[in-house]
Amino acid sequence: MSEKAMIFDQMVNEHRDIEAMLLELSKGYDKRKFKELRLALTAHMSAEEASFYPAMSDLDSGAADKADEAHKHVRSLLSKFGLVEPADFQSKLSALTEAVKEHFRTEEELLPKARQTFDQQKVGELSYLFHETERRIVERMK
Repeated sequence: MSEKAMIFDQMVNEHRDIEAMLLELSKGYDKRKFKELRLALTAHMSAEEASFYPAMSDLDSGAADKADEAHKHVRSLLSKFGLVEPADFQSKLSALTEAVKEHFRTEEELLPKARQTFDQQKVGELSYLFHETERRIVERMK
């Protein structure tokens, strides 16, 4: 994988991993799997907010603001799961899945512009910030 593609490929790969987790949870409530999903989403969103969004705000502040708002919405949906009985789980999961998938589609539309705009040094810096932020969040939440 080229250095220039690191953060972009990582983001897309994590999007697909999270979608797979959501699909698996749609088959039935599993506390352990939901905890993994919450960790993956939280670490991923935090990493994007620390790296990709600040860089994108220089290119397209409206898109960066929209993505940030989508993260707030996803966090709000995640916070409701602590109060959800397993009987309510599927309806809450459906709303979360819809919000996450729509956000991923919107975000992935920004990636071609970022790939074209950012030089190798900038991509390396963003990749480092992304990975380090995820690592810290995972360590803190485990």
